[in-house]
Amino acid sequence: MDTAYDFLTRFHLNILTCTLFSGDLLEEPLAIVEGYSSYFSFSRTRSGYSGVATFCKTGATPEAAEEGLSGLFAKHGGTVGCYGDMDDFTPEELQALDSEGRAVVTRHRVCTSEGEETTLAIINVYCPRADPAKPERGDFKLRFYRLLQARAEALLRAGRPRTASELSADRWRQAPPLHGGRNARATNPEENVLDLGRGTQVGLLLEVWAHAHFHSPSSHVVILGDINTAHKPIDSCDPGDLEYFLENPGRRWLDSFLWEPGKDSQVEKPFVDTFRLLYPSQGDAYTCWCNLTGARLTNYGTRIDYILADRTLALSELKDARLMPEVPGSDHCPVQALLRARFQAAPACPPLCTRFLPEFAGTQQKLSRFLVKVEQTSLPDKGQKRSGTEPSLRLDSKKRRTNLPKNGQVNLRHFFQAGRNSTAGLTDLDGGQSGLSTTQTVVEESGKEPPVNADKKTGEGLGVPRGTSASLKKEPVVADEEAKNCRNDSASSKPNQSAALWKSLLPGPARPPQCKVHGEPCVLRTVKKQGPNSGRRFYVCARPLGKPSDPRARCDFFLWAT
Repeated sequence: MDTAYDFLTRFHLNILTCTLFSGDLLEEPLAIVEGYSSYFSFSRTRSGYSGVATFCKTGATPEAAEEGLSGLFAKHGGTVGCYGDMDDFTPEELQALDSEGRAVVTRHRVCTSEGEETTLAIINVYCPRADPAKPERGDFKLRFYRLLQARAEALLRAGRPRTASELSADRWRQAPPLHGGRNARATNPEENVLDLGRGTQVGLLLEVWAHAHFHSPSSHVVILGDINTAHKPIDSCDPGDLEYFLENPGRRWLDSFLWEPGKDSQVEKPFVDTFRLLYPSQGDAYTCWCNLTGARLTNYGTRIDYILADRTLALSELKDARLMPEVPGSDHCPVQALLRARFQAAPACPPLCTRFLPEFAGTQQKLSRFLVKVEQTSLPDKGQKRSGTEPSLRLDSKKRRTNLPKNGQVNLRHFFQAGRNSTAGLTDLDGGQSGLSTTQTVVEESGKEPPVNADKKTGEGLGVPRGTSASLKKEPVVADEEAKNCRNDSASSKPNQSAALWKSLLPGPARPPQCKVHGEPCVLRTVKKQGPNSGRRFYVCARPLGKPSDPRARCDFFLWAT
């Protein structure tokens, strides 16, 4: 599997967003990637449950970054700001929505294809899933959608801070007309004095004029990540009943949030689905599949991962939008959007950058760190004592080594032979002498003959005639070969006997039935849905789930396991 660096460099990405990260598993190879800065957000309520990460190339270093959508966790400098109207949410609700680590917002400087400098806010999100078994999670998901919409629209309305040159060129811009009074305009540019009409709210006028004076109306927003809702029937492999499908609350929110060419007005909805903008009728375009059923092999999935851009940016700067199902590694596939606009790097990373975390602060960020020779501490001299306990440990180990035979490593049988250190003859079970000396014991253990005298080689001193010595040497060889064959037969029969014994005790599961369409062994499944059949096991076709017209897909075979 590719590392983060391999993936980033292989596809030449300026911005990479990821989901499902656990803070407990965050290590330096993932957190610190050469040539990129990273920004993470993790769940504060459940470890490994949810999280997002944004990697930015050095040439696309953001000027601001923060985690969450509500601003509750923006306690440091370098935040993005622009939170919009949060009066519809209670503080407790905002805390719950942002505590699961589902959003990271970064703001970048970009130069459009027309040469205009502006800002681009990128919202990396992992939207909640509506669990049918937990109705409260469905409400939580909708409230997260509303918070996401409020923040995205606020960022789009806010524009960007104007540069000093722009302020100098447009220093004496006239204030906009006011409602409820006559137009208020700068009547004396030299003194910069405003002539306020009767009935005008001064605070509102100054706020509107200051925003127009110090902010450019040109700013862009991109939302990308796991939205966890298939928008249209074309985005699902099995939409089922269309009326029920379209009435889904998540799809109704997407309908109200996304602009569709030829259907909606240019002012009503500011965001657009980049993939459907370019490929409105492309079918079988999915980004998520069920790993349990192997549905990716048959492309039986849904499209729930999106790159949503504001309409102005999409119509003027979008070059292409792609799905990448050929890239493995997850039950989701990457999605990509290409823009004509060019990123402009900020001079420094914002404080949320991962390299500023305590566990990574101060570490070297370059590969040359691993090529520099590090001075090692000198080892103690050979005779130098390290501590008071080490000499005794070395002495004990030396004693243990002296007990080993000089001929080399002993075999396992060596440790089960009694009296191996005795110099006298060994006593057999009858109380007599076995006739084996220590020398013969070592011969059995090491497999080598000790040196003997020349007269003993010819049989002298054993009470045996010289002529019979050769025959005495041959007879034990035959006996040894027979004993060896017997041992081999018994050794080969023991595994078979053991296997037969275990099979009789543990016969194992019964053979699965074969599906009637493909004639292949079925797979055993268990009902997990709550109900009268919860926990029951059943057999289904082992092929991956797919459309009925796909010959690679599983058939409808079903059988309860007895």
